[in-house]
Amino acid sequence: MGIHSEQLTFTGANGDALAARPERRAQVARAYAVFAHCFTCSRDAIAGLDRPLMVFHSPLDTVVSVDNSRRIFEAARHPKSFVSLDGADHLLSRSADGAYVARILSAWSTRYL
Repeated sequence: MGIHSEQLTFTGANGDALAARPERRAQVARAYAVFAHCFTCSRDAIAGLDRPLMVFHSPLDTVVSVDNSRRIFEAARHPKSFVSLDGADHLLSRSADGAYVARILSAWSTRYL
């Protein structure tokens, strides 16, 4: 299976120019987990995913506004889940935060895989 990647540029919550290169396998996804980085996604694009969606966001994030996460979550169809990462930073720098996200995502995704 190949991996598809494309460059995305966007404006962060503080007005900074940001870029990302998301990667995904060429096969059809069965579920999505979004870490609130879909700045350029329209409501129609989010609603059109037609797959389960989990959104993670930290209220302490200084890169991505919680409003961005809320808009993604509101636009998504069910099934969908939102997890607030209290005390975590944008990069999940503390290993405990990364481990928490991994446990939650693993448990959540087993229902759809």
